[in-house]
Amino acid sequence: MKNFSTNCRIGLLILFSFLISNEIYSQYYDLISTSAPTFVTDLESRIRSPYTRISYDNFDETNIANFASINNGNGTRSVFCVYSGYEYIYTGTFTWGTMSREHTWAHSWAPTYPSTSTDQYSDQYHLFPTNQDNANVRRSNHPLGIVTNVTFQFLEGKVGTNANGDIVYEPRDRHKGDAARALLYMSVRYDGIGGNSWTFDWLNNTRLPSLSEGPQDINILISWHNQDPPDKWEVDRNNYIQSIQQNRNPFVDHPEYVNYINFNNLTKLNPSYSVEPTNYVTAFSSSAVSSSIQVNWNDAVGAQLPSGYLLIAYNRNSYYLPIDGAVYANDTVLSDGFAVVNIPYANANTYTFSNLVSNTSYYFTIFSYNGTGSLTNYKIDGALPQSNSTISGSLAAEPSNYITNLATSNITSSSIRLNWTDAVPGVQAPSGYLVSANNTGSFITPSDGTVYINDTTLSDGSAIFNINYAAADELTFNNLFSNIGYYFRVYSYNGSGSQINYKTDGIIPEVYAITSGSPISVSSILLDNFNRTNSTSLGTTLPPQVVTWQETETVSPSSIILSANKSKLASTTSGREFAHVNLGSVIGYPSVFSNSAGQLIWAFNIRQTRLDPSGFDNNNYGTAFILGKTSTDLTTGNGYAVVLGNSGSTDAVRLARFTNGINANSRFTNIIAAGDYSNQYLSIKVIYDRTGNVWSLFVDSSSAGFPQTDPRNTATQSGTSPDSSYTSASLPFLGVLWNHASGASDSLIFDDVYVPSGSTSLNLTSVIEGFYDGVKLGIRDTATVYLRNSGTPFAVVDSSKAVIDSLTFTGSFVFNNTVTGNYYIEMKSRNGIETWSKLPQSITAGTSNSYDFTASIDKAFGNNLILKNGKYCIYSGDPNQDGAINLTDIISIFNSANSFATGYIATDLNGDRSVNLTDILFAFNNSLNFIVKAVP
Repeated sequence: MKNFSTNCRIGLLILFSFLISNEIYSQYYDLISTSAPTFVTDLESRIRSPYTRISYDNFDETNIANFASINNGNGTRSVFCVYSGYEYIYTGTFTWGTMSREHTWAHSWAPTYPSTSTDQYSDQYHLFPTNQDNANVRRSNHPLGIVTNVTFQFLEGKVGTNANGDIVYEPRDRHKGDAARALLYMSVRYDGIGGNSWTFDWLNNTRLPSLSEGPQDINILISWHNQDPPDKWEVDRNNYIQSIQQNRNPFVDHPEYVNYINFNNLTKLNPSYSVEPTNYVTAFSSSAVSSSIQVNWNDAVGAQLPSGYLLIAYNRNSYYLPIDGAVYANDTVLSDGFAVVNIPYANANTYTFSNLVSNTSYYFTIFSYNGTGSLTNYKIDGALPQSNSTISGSLAAEPSNYITNLATSNITSSSIRLNWTDAVPGVQAPSGYLVSANNTGSFITPSDGTVYINDTTLSDGSAIFNINYAAADELTFNNLFSNIGYYFRVYSYNGSGSQINYKTDGIIPEVYAITSGSPISVSSILLDNFNRTNSTSLGTTLPPQVVTWQETETVSPSSIILSANKSKLASTTSGREFAHVNLGSVIGYPSVFSNSAGQLIWAFNIRQTRLDPSGFDNNNYGTAFILGKTSTDLTTGNGYAVVLGNSGSTDAVRLARFTNGINANSRFTNIIAAGDYSNQYLSIKVIYDRTGNVWSLFVDSSSAGFPQTDPRNTATQSGTSPDSSYTSASLPFLGVLWNHASGASDSLIFDDVYVPSGSTSLNLTSVIEGFYDGVKLGIRDTATVYLRNSGTPFAVVDSSKAVIDSLTFTGSFVFNNTVTGNYYIEMKSRNGIETWSKLPQSITAGTSNSYDFTASIDKAFGNNLILKNGKYCIYSGDPNQDGAINLTDIISIFNSANSFATGYIATDLNGDRSVNLTDILFAFNNSLNFIVKAVP
């Protein structure tokens, strides 16, 4: 029942969030009074019950999925490291690895350490997503503080020593208050439970000294709390966590509570403030005129009038909660995205912000306060008065049309040319085009009023170009990698600067192309050509991969037969004939298409006899060749099929996906539609490319006989389109369906069926020392991997080349001649030392395998790796690839530097395309340590 209750709360979160809006939970604190002597113990009781522990392991299913991650609108989501600002972008289900769950109150600080089964270990108010290697590991169990001597920095987070010489970790400014409030909450929430102390006196005088750490400065935490008060994001986070955990962090809702507690020993303090105003303003509103926004209100009334108002404004939907005793200096310039203004109660009930940015929305929140200086008391409970307005600006007229005839040409292994015909001017001609390109198929729609700076390097995965309308109607992308699929979109725009207006409605011109080179994983195995004795059963397929056809017949055993060396489906009784095989047992068959090493090909010959096949409802005629299906029956299961038969006027051959069965027209959704082929003989080929989940359909036709003896030679392309609906599901069942009403002369025949055989892939993660800057590699580079027998003389069995990505540090190496077995993995790069795996690795043929050299030093034979910024790296400095870093290499690099050599050359050890002293030092230092290759 606990899991059911938790899931119900998560399911109600959307409604819950809508109802609470920006209102702070006043009722939650009804029994709490800062004037009561028992304030601290009352607060402790309030936040301890009710409380539901959400498992630490469920942080990703709850907090990440429902709050911390944001939808990017292009099929991806982002999670940010709270310490550093690092952005982790993912698709599908979030997984840990790059990111981790950081305990703000370090686990080793807890009196209950090392137990992980306690409430405090899983309490989400001090758990945040952080980068694992460069933030979480670096923070370790160090106190938080101000770094004066930096020893390591990753983006906005840094570690080093403070003014006292103690090692501390300093998070980015925008998280400092959040981190402080997390620590203060933990102290109050858990002190005294189980007889354990959670005061800062205990932490600083007992626990931290035992860890050889300096003290956690409470004054710095309170300073951060005041400098970075709770904002809307933190209030929303409080709301979300309460929806699943039931309690709240009081220092977010009532930041002034911090001033009433001595956190060293959790005794009560008694600060003095002016009387809090009774009410907020009313009729709070805002209106935009030209480049200004005027904010208006009616004065607050009640027993205690305010002495003034604090007006806070952002160019995003946010606010912060002011803290009693703090004075916020006026910042009246909102054009930079933020402003704060103190307005005396006696002043006019209006304020105007000027010189604002076009096409921008601004958000306003106003708080009543009473008193001055350190006596200032803000009203922050209840529903906050808020308003927003947009500066519309003056956009140029939107172009009437897109370009036409977008196509690719002159494709080589390293370049692709785009060609198009200019947009018809229409009512409004464009002034230019925005060409967006990437290797993922995910595009972000351009925003009006935003100018996108040219990024001409597509080899790193994405690029963007602005093309003048009067320029040539073509664009060439160079320095690409072979066998990579690239996507291109072209948006028309008019105007410039903040007036630029993009056309984004309708069908946006898009094209896809693959650079040439050696083919990847396009092999197919012959499943069946039915060249057997005519019979009433399909029987088994051809060796060496023998599987048995299963038949679902309307009239058994004559509805599915072998006839004239072809499979024939026919019956004079209305019904559905279905034959299928389970390819899940075939070694190397990629049942999960997205796990394939590269492209997959299906090919077959097929003909049905109806002139006007109408589909798959009862009393229709229709053909479906099932490429992959999750189940073996007609009325359930999802997957992909090539279908002929449509309830409309055309009888297109279609590549379609189906949902919940194949027994009705409504179950099929088109991906690609070809021409009207009726009852012709068809040779059909389907290609799936896991890069972008792109499908391609090819159809050749003839009225006399099958146009291709080998349907893999089918050449007429009908179209390409991405679809990932079921590519990550297991689709082991392949088959063919003939849906028909009664009719003696109608039938379906098919023959020459080819299905993919999955190549073996190895996803190898490695970092070359010189290329690594602590965050990414300076260059995407090619490496060669050899698979060697596990026994002497360790002969090479197979080899593959691939590109190591600069951000993921991983390359996908494809092997076409490997059988299942144990192999040493040998990696060679243009200037890294040859490196072997520690032990022979189990490689399963036809599947995707993985190995990570960066995970630990014992991943390499002879521990032949170097630790750099949290990654175990391959030594740099062997440009002549003789297996030793020595004087010969140093002289080679020196000569390149002396001649100011540039470009893609082996002596460039850090990947900046220039050889200089930095490169020499890598080789020199490694030569001093006598670095040579280590092999069995």
